[in-house]
Amino acid sequence: MSGEYSVVFTGKILEGLDKNLVINNIVAKTKLSIEQVIRLFETAPKAIKKFDSNEDANRLISVFKSCGAVCTVDIAVPDWQLVDDEAEDEDKSEHKSRKPLLWLILLILAGAAAYSVYLHLVK
Repeated sequence: MSGEYSVVFTGKILEGLDKNLVINNIVAKTKLSIEQVIRLFETAPKAIKKFDSNEDANRLISVFKSCGAVCTVDIAVPDWQLVDDEAEDEDKSEHKSRKPLLWLILLILAGAAAYSVYLHLVK
């Protein structure tokens, strides 16, 4: 699956570091301009790059960490898994919505049976 691992820039900096220093470090170690890095901080958290492997994603995280910035990895959930989860949730909600109806039917049947017994006793 392409783009399974997304590197997310959190906008946080490592403790004890100055934000301007971190911005300059990112500009120096990446191909990003200072305007792009400032915009990145303003729009954080933001996915900045997708990778096919966790190792590649962690390499980029290491670059940002060496600059003083914090990034994380988001693992994409396959589409088929989302569909299955949604179907399972629908099944559960459908089951829950039937439960009161079943109790109502049982109550009506019990009442009808009791009424039937009552009619036989009155005769």
